[in-house]
Amino acid sequence: MRKFVWFCLVVLLGGCATKVVRIHGPANMQAYEERHGKVAEIPSFELRGRVGIRTVDKGWSGGLVWSQQGEQLDIRFRGPLGTGGIQVTGDAENLRVQTSRGDDFMTSEAELDFTEEFGGSLPVRALRYWMLGIPYPGDSFEQLEVGQDGLLWSMSQNGWQVEFANYAYVVGESEDGQILRLPDRLRISHGNFMIKLVIKDWALPDSCD
Repeated sequence: MRKFVWFCLVVLLGGCATKVVRIHGPANMQAYEERHGKVAEIPSFELRGRVGIRTVDKGWSGGLVWSQQGEQLDIRFRGPLGTGGIQVTGDAENLRVQTSRGDDFMTSEAELDFTEEFGGSLPVRALRYWMLGIPYPGDSFEQLEVGQDGLLWSMSQNGWQVEFANYAYVVGESEDGQILRLPDRLRISHGNFMIKLVIKDWALPDSCD
C-alpha cells in the first residue's frame, strides 16, 4: 500500500543543461517575461480537475483538488485511483499523507523515498509552478518553447518534459480584476512515466492582490 501511495504522490507535487529558447517573433520573449513576472507573484490559488497517471503497464485516473496558500498545500485525490481517496498536506518539505484506507504518515524526504521505491525522482516542488505555466525557479531549464503571445507551450526541466496543450482565461479577484491565462491541459513525462492534468476550474483568491 505504501508503494501505491508514493506512486500517487507524484501527481500531487515539487541538473541543468544549456538553456535553449525557441520563439516565433521579436515580441514573444518580452511578452513571456511580463506574464512570467505576474504569474510568479501569485501566492495562492485553488484548482479542480482530473488527473491521469500511466506507466508502461499500469494506469489510474481520478479527480483532483489542489489548494495552495503560500508554501502550504492541500491536495486531494478522489476515486477511483484504487484507494477511494488520498489527501496530502504540508509545505513540500514536510508532508502528511492520509488515505481512505487508514494510512497516515509524515515524510520529509519525498524525493528520496520515491527514488528508493521506484528508481526515479519526484518533482515535489516543481509541479506547483508548472501548473501555472512557468518553470520551477529552483532549477535551470534545458529548453523553453514560447508562442507568439508569450505563452509557454513546452519546456524541459530537470529531466521532465512538460507540454501545455491549452490555456484558459482566469479573472483574478484583486481590485483591478486582471485577467491571466493559465494552463488547463498539461502533459508531464519522464521516460515511460506520464501524468496528464485537465484543470476544469481555476480560482485566484483575494490574497493574490
